[in-house]
Amino acid sequence: MSEYKDAAQSGATMLRAGMQRMLAAARTKPLPFDAVLVDDLSRLSRDLGQAWQIIFGDLLSVGVRVIDCNTGMASDGAGARLTFGAMALVNDTFLQLVRTETHRGLEGRALAGFHTGGRCFGYHTVPEPNPQDPERPRRVLRIDEDEAAIVRRVFKAYVVREALGRIAATLNVEGVPAPYDGRGYSKPAGRGWAANQIHSMLRNELDPVWWTPIERRIRCRPWTRGRGRSGHDGASPTSSRPERCGWCSTRARPSRRWRVISI
Repeated sequence: MSEYKDAAQSGATMLRAGMQRMLAAARTKPLPFDAVLVDDLSRLSRDLGQAWQIIFGDLLSVGVRVIDCNTGMASDGAGARLTFGAMALVNDTFLQLVRTETHRGLEGRALAGFHTGGRCFGYHTVPEPNPQDPERPRRVLRIDEDEAAIVRRVFKAYVVREALGRIAATLNVEGVPAPYDGRGYSKPAGRGWAANQIHSMLRNELDPVWWTPIERRIRCRPWTRGRGRSGHDGASPTSSRPERCGWCSTRARPSRRWRVISI
């Protein structure tokens, strides 16, 4: 008898060590077990399709029954497909409701001007003044002036068509800390700046530079230079359709959403 546990891990994902070990064991010969007991079917998966695949595709097809301890029903019993399918559907529906309600709550918090989580380079958060719930104050974004100077510098380099890799290399040579350096995070590439971080910064709508008219004309230019697409090299073109990008005619951000600032 073996025990596989994924304590305090959501059934919304299959990337759980205990689950993967159990499925791997079910693919070995001879089988180390002929039944899997679960205290709740949602512990296999809260996704309807994944639950069905695990119970009837990965396990029952190789002779391993799934037994739900709450109902006592086994996956090879009469009516098991109907019962297990209905239970998996309920679990899936619950997950979708949680996602919807969570998104609605975060949307309401964002519309009220509060931070909804995560970290954005160039900003830090502070507790709200006079919170309604002093034990759980909400957070408000504030510009971090030191990091904001780096953001402005990156945008200026981008405007003059400096390659993203070169921008990252320059910052690394000068020893400028990357967004997660010294914060307890690890990256496959190690410390320092990378081109994909610069790309993410340029596309982050929290950075007001992204909403400027100049971006409307040059945002596509660095990615297509030297790739044979007309209109991206040479003099700055003008688009006959004001709602389109002047470089490649892709749809631009509407002027009502521009925020004019000095960089």
